[in-house]
Amino acid sequence: TSTFARAQNECAVARFLPDAARVLTTTEFSNMMSERLGSKMWKDLLYIQNCIKGRSGIGEKFLYIYKATITPDGEYQMDIEEDYDRQLRDEEKLAMLNPDLLARLKVSQIVDYVAQNYQFEIVKIRAEFSRDENHKFFFTHADEILVKVRDEKEIAFGVDIKKRVKKMERDIQGRLADELEAYYKRTGTTTNRNIQSMTSIMSG
Repeated sequence: TSTFARAQNECAVARFLPDAARVLTTTEFSNMMSERLGSKMWKDLLYIQNCIKGRSGIGEKFLYIYKATITPDGEYQMDIEEDYDRQLRDEEKLAMLNPDLLARLKVSQIVDYVAQNYQFEIVKIRAEFSRDENHKFFFTHADEILVKVRDEKEIAFGVDIKKRVKKMERDIQGRLADELEAYYKRTGTTTNRNIQSMTSIMSG
């Protein structure tokens, strides 16, 4: 069987303990599903993952290993792209032209999300991504994950910062509403529909 024919028949990836992966053809996948329930294969199997189909098989693989920075005091500090959200607006373009940067931005997004919403921070993560023939980018696997549990002071500080930001947003919205109202009274104009829509979105 040619390499091309095999690639066309690839349908899944199986990952086994301790850390082994195998690309399966449709025939191999069918045979695996026929294994008896008590088989050692099922005990060692971590998961089966569908492949991202492409002319070259399961797509191009991109790897990014994230490690937090260690400060002189021995503390961990996040090392992420600060403006990842802005850069990710051009995700399709990055997937085509700079997939390695896109992988870093995606991991930055994950690390920041975990830090903002959970009581621990990611110190290290090995993230795998795949890009198919249409330049669609997929987060496919992560391992070697190390986390640092945040203490109560750090959590309280994070909550306090969020409260301060929300208060600042409310104050800004209130000042804007007051300024608009004063402008309408001074000029004798009525509220523009676009401004009405904008202020309702900000307050809601």
